[in-house]
Amino acid sequence: MKKIILIFVLNILCFLNAPILNAGQVEKTHIESIMLDQIYPDKLYIKADKPSVGSCSNSKWSFVMEVKTTTQKRIYANLHLAYTLGKPVSLYGNDDCTSVHSNIEELRRIELL
Repeated sequence: MKKIILIFVLNILCFLNAPILNAGQVEKTHIESIMLDQIYPDKLYIKADKPSVGSCSNSKWSFVMEVKTTTQKRIYANLHLAYTLGKPVSLYGNDDCTSVHSNIEELRRIELL
């Protein structure tokens, strides 16, 4: 009985985390371009020099993110630094291509390499 409950709980946890497991990612890439636009205030568009693997994105842009919160502004600052210095990064999405801008996956995390 304990094994059945454990398997059930693990299945539920896997189901709840499935969108993150399917999220787009671009590892060990360079930022090819970033864009801010007055038409879409508070949104940052990011294009990596490699295609995103597993992304729901259907755009020339790899990821998009809002730039409103302190954390989002810190991510933007680090992206800008990596872009300016030509440093590699890894980018990870959240498998959501509708919240911030349709057809572009929302950026969830960056890793400076």
